[in-house]
Amino acid sequence: MYENGQIILAICILIGVYVLNRKVQTWSAKKAYLSIFNDLKRQRALAPSSAVNLPDAKMVITRMGMKNYRSNAMEYLIAGNVVGVTDKGKYYLKDLKHLTSI
Repeated sequence: MYENGQIILAICILIGVYVLNRKVQTWSAKKAYLSIFNDLKRQRALAPSSAVNLPDAKMVITRMGMKNYRSNAMEYLIAGNVVGVTDKGKYYLKDLKHLTSI
């Protein structure tokens, strides 16, 4: 019976670690989304003519091994048609209705 208790406890600990890991990843991704929105809003990048550079929104090869949530968030925002990219690689907010929800 003692072994069964240890196995159940180990499984519970593993589930707890997994859930905590997912919460941290979700929090980090949300923080990256809000950071991008706030940067674009603060710099008033609301149209292609007012687009701005966001240098840390691109993947940097020197940060290999570190999770870069900001570049992943930017890719999702571009794919979701929320953020636009000009031909020169500058970013602006396409979908202005998201400004009021943040």
